[in-house]
Amino acid sequence: MKDLIAGVRRFQRHVYPQKRRHFAKLSKGQSPPYLFITCSDSRVQPAEFLQSDAGDLFVERSIGNIVPPAGSDETEAQAAVEYAVKALGVSHIIVCGHARCGAIQALLSPAKLEGMPIVKRWLSHAEETRRIVAAKHRDLEGDELLDAAIRENVVVQMKHVRALPMMAEPLESGQVSVHGWVYEFEHGRVDVYDEPSGWFVPMAVAYLGAVPAARPVVKRKRGPAT
Repeated sequence: MKDLIAGVRRFQRHVYPQKRRHFAKLSKGQSPPYLFITCSDSRVQPAEFLQSDAGDLFVERSIGNIVPPAGSDETEAQAAVEYAVKALGVSHIIVCGHARCGAIQALLSPAKLEGMPIVKRWLSHAEETRRIVAAKHRDLEGDELLDAAIRENVVVQMKHVRALPMMAEPLESGQVSVHGWVYEFEHGRVDVYDEPSGWFVPMAVAYLGAVPAARPVVKRKRGPAT
């Protein structure tokens, strides 16, 4: 606890005084443009790699950045989507996976879940991911397989978000867009799901039209995860 206490004291002494007006404004309400759905992993800190501020993001975190499908009895993530869309009027929903995800490792290797029945039940909401990976990426193993599975899971969870009943009208009207990201914390890189190609490209390519830089060749079967 000493580290956390020291952090609060630094915030109170050095950060809060400089941002007092901003926090006073936030006390009157919030209107974040983004719902950020990501993993509970301690290595993933959205405010850090997005360089965002208080009031910028409405965040939903869960093991494996999973959004259980419509009709599931697990409603936490669905409630977050509903509130973000209906009450806050967000414009963008981002499903963000990340490198080295332990949840996806466990999905691929169920033996890792021994003694964790509740986690096992939660990961059952990503069963579609496991099936897709088994069908599309049989030639991969190790880190390459995990990397592909992390990305396929983001695509599956994007589909779950879009299929939620409260999303039909906002998607049809163009009020809300759904994005898929993968954060590679080891390299400080974010890849984005590209709908036309059906796979992930660097953020600058996806949003700014940049020409992709040369990257190490990784064997992946490309195509939409459907």
